[in-house]
Amino acid sequence: MAKVIPGWATGLLLLAPSAATYAESAQIEYQVPAGFSDTEQDTSIQYLATLDSKPLPGPVTWSAKDNRLSFNEALYRQNGVSTEQIALLNKVLANIPYAVCPNGCDYTVGGQVVSLDKVKQSLTISDGSKRYVQPQTMMGFIHNQSLDVRTASNDYQAVSAFGQGFIGLPAQSYGYFNWYYNENHNYDVHTTDQGVSTWYLQKNFASTYLRGGRQDSRDNVAGSVNTSLNPSFDQFVTLGSQDNLKRDNQSAGKMVLFATADGDYEFYRDGRLIRRVPAVIGRNEIDYNQLPGGFYNVEIRLVNRSGQVVSTENQQIANINYGGGTGWYLTLGKELDTEHTLFNMGASFQTAWFAASSALLKGSGNSWAMEHNLTRPMQVADVDVTPTVGLMAGEKHVGGYASLTAGNQQLGYLTASQYQNTAVSTLYPASNSTTFSYSRQFGPTRLGYNYSRFANSERHQLQSSWNWRGNGVWAVISTGVQKGGFNDSNNNYGLFLNTTIMLDRNTGTLNAAYYGGKLHTGGSYSREFEDSTGTTYAGV
Repeated sequence: MAKVIPGWATGLLLLAPSAATYAESAQIEYQVPAGFSDTEQDTSIQYLATLDSKPLPGPVTWSAKDNRLSFNEALYRQNGVSTEQIALLNKVLANIPYAVCPNGCDYTVGGQVVSLDKVKQSLTISDGSKRYVQPQTMMGFIHNQSLDVRTASNDYQAVSAFGQGFIGLPAQSYGYFNWYYNENHNYDVHTTDQGVSTWYLQKNFASTYLRGGRQDSRDNVAGSVNTSLNPSFDQFVTLGSQDNLKRDNQSAGKMVLFATADGDYEFYRDGRLIRRVPAVIGRNEIDYNQLPGGFYNVEIRLVNRSGQVVSTENQQIANINYGGGTGWYLTLGKELDTEHTLFNMGASFQTAWFAASSALLKGSGNSWAMEHNLTRPMQVADVDVTPTVGLMAGEKHVGGYASLTAGNQQLGYLTASQYQNTAVSTLYPASNSTTFSYSRQFGPTRLGYNYSRFANSERHQLQSSWNWRGNGVWAVISTGVQKGGFNDSNNNYGLFLNTTIMLDRNTGTLNAAYYGGKLHTGGSYSREFEDSTGTTYAGV
């Protein structure tokens, strides 16, 4: 059972920290209707436009004849648009590369931030130096929490809870804290882990912020991560730019795990439990957004419903937002585990061609680590391609990584990554890893292949999935096979079948897996209850 009380949107309005607003990227197939040419299609589009958050009195239209965006100057003057604003619009619109922008683009023209969306037919222009909204803030409090309780008849109980709180303060300030509680009781073994993983106070200025407190690797919401170097601090003070607070909510990828029993996956980092995720028999996809940011090692334990540890493996998490805006930060504090003084600085910037991030760690003695990465989103023959390369160095040696995502709806989607010699410093323990995945839709069926190789494991997975809808019922059926990842024996393979049926607020699952010469089966039922305080899930 889990109890989740939403309040993020209301909480952010109450706290009103300075922040920039960014549009999430989307994969949209934009086609010209039959009988129309590209030029004719563009000619028929008019854009609703805003200048510095104020709607303009008339549309902005693309003129194929003049090869530029234009507007009715007389109409604008009659409705109070100043001569200076009209001159600014003419200057900005003349420099927007409209024809080479397939669905929409973001540009900076003469200090003005331009966002063009051809799909929604909107155009926004704002002064880059006045992008931060600073309304009056007041006292307020928002708290979000989750509770998970499990019990079995053979003397097994487990409780997992965590919460996040925001405290609104006057003068563009606010406070944040994250707490956790984990308890397990299995026969005569009883373990408890609790505390406040992260807390800080923050003061926002026009374009910078000042933050001080404690930040633990358990908390995956406290701040954005643009590089692999993401240390934990027992005490810290940070000065940074507001753009550095931007978070990319898109997934940095998914981890694929194969479970031979229903239960939970427990993720341990440096011996600390950082997350507990439900597991079903067969294939499990876990979004990296559920885990703390950075590139680090984790121990993953599969615990069944009776509290027994079914399997244990070690993997590396690569949860990094490459690039993603322009910003910088300077942090001075004490490292969480060693209590040694640590200096951390980083910067990221983005142009029309590429995005880049850099970070530096300097510890006591001769310990240090540095990282630089570069990513270049582009389109090659209707295929979206995003390559990324990273270089790391420290007092031990030099290493690096490379990743690639590519594909479209017709050809399918491919991702690949390689991390090599990344344990460059005592401040940054890591090991080599290789991952590859490819998926494509064939009619109603989606086929996918995943490969991963880590320090002590290697696995292949092949899966097919079907979705079925009808009469208010939605069913998802997945079946597949996995080789590797279990043990070193010759019988190191498994087959699985996962079925999920959803009707309104009811969800039922039936799962089966064949592994080690045995057939394992499981099932569940859950129902969602929603009221004015939040959403509650109850299930068996």
